[in-house]
Amino acid sequence: MSGITENIKKIFQEKKALYLKLLSVLDEEREILKKSDIDALWKMNDIKNDIASDIEKLRQEIINILNSARIKNTLEVKNFNLDELLGLFQNQEEYKTLFSSAADIKNLRTKVYNSQSVNRRFVEEYLGMLEELVSVIANNGFNKTYSRKNSYPAKSGGLILNREV
Repeated sequence: MSGITENIKKIFQEKKALYLKLLSVLDEEREILKKSDIDALWKMNDIKNDIASDIEKLRQEIINILNSARIKNTLEVKNFNLDELLGLFQNQEEYKTLFSSAADIKNLRTKVYNSQSVNRRFVEEYLGMLEELVSVIANNGFNKTYSRKNSYPAKSGGLILNREV
């Protein structure tokens, strides 16, 4: 199985490179979020989707290698489990060869997950702030006093945005 191990190790190196690229993209996305550049965010989303697709292709390659070598497995592209993959290698040397690369990938995946969480929290906080702002602007302003009696909010009872709009 050493030829299989070497092929999988090469794929692991490619996966590590993709995860590093994804980390870089997420860092760049965080900066774009701070600038609120929607067009750039869409582009970043496309880049992230492409990287995720490439990672899935590598997972499929690993499954294909195992299947062509007639190694029974229950691995799936969407629910790929590195521990399950490593469990297929009974030879200690082959296991050790893949274990360190798999550990690197797991660490990178954790970093990606954490970075995604930070970005997601930023977006949720930003949207929450916008929601509060819109609710303040659009809420009915009963019992509010306005310095200008002829202003639109004073005439409409405090509505700055009309529901018809």
